[in-house]
Amino acid sequence: MLIALSTAVHLVAAIVFLSSLFLVRFIFWPTKQGREETVPLLKAMETRAHFLQQVSLGLLLITGMHMMLADDNYVGWFSVRNRWSMLLLLKHILIGILILILGISSVVVGPLQRQTMWVENSQRMLQLNRWHKWVKTAQFSIVIIIILLSTSLITL
Repeated sequence: MLIALSTAVHLVAAIVFLSSLFLVRFIFWPTKQGREETVPLLKAMETRAHFLQQVSLGLLLITGMHMMLADDNYVGWFSVRNRWSMLLLLKHILIGILILILGISSVVVGPLQRQTMWVENSQRMLQLNRWHKWVKTAQFSIVIIIILLSTSLITL
């Protein structure tokens, strides 16, 4: 019963996380470019999307740990004795990279963007926008790979 609840919460959190990444990268940022009147609304929506990302990432970590510990294939930390544990280790490495990218984006890039948001076409703002697009694309790509790995883990 508890594993079914963890699985359901994990799936919903994954959908929310992926959806918020998709919205920020492919909807909010392209819409914000060159439209001053939309910036306050899109900034508020992006802030909410980042909050949802953080909450869903926390839920993914908690439920993922529970599901991993409850699985019969799990034999211990960094123990790679079968294909399942090798895929799980790769998935954890990708999750670590994703969290690192999210941290850099939230702590470094986000505040810099807020400082230069109202400076029209500044070189720094253009560089930050390119960095932000790269970060969101990388996050989205890593999440897709994690989903594919998760699908492989379920089928083993």
